[in-house]
Amino acid sequence: MVIPLLFEAGVDEPFDLRVMVGCRASVSRQRLLARGLTPEAADFWIAQQWTGEAKAKASDRVLWNEGSLELLRDQAELLVDPGRG
Repeated sequence: MVIPLLFEAGVDEPFDLRVMVGCRASVSRQRLLARGLTPEAADFWIAQQWTGEAKAKASDRVLWNEGSLELLRDQAELLVDPGRG
């Protein structure tokens, strides 16, 4: 199940594993601007979210998404199949 704002939405479902895919707020802002949001809109949406540190503490695993899609895919595959690495 993918719930982008799991913690912010207050979802209290019992999940076996909560995985955060995160990056620095500055990277998130750059990505939002690249998608066409205004700087004000990007700042607004970032302010609506928990900090990366808070989400990481509430998560069981963290995948860091500041590199290539291939690197993120490798992290996800290791999460699914730890014996692979």
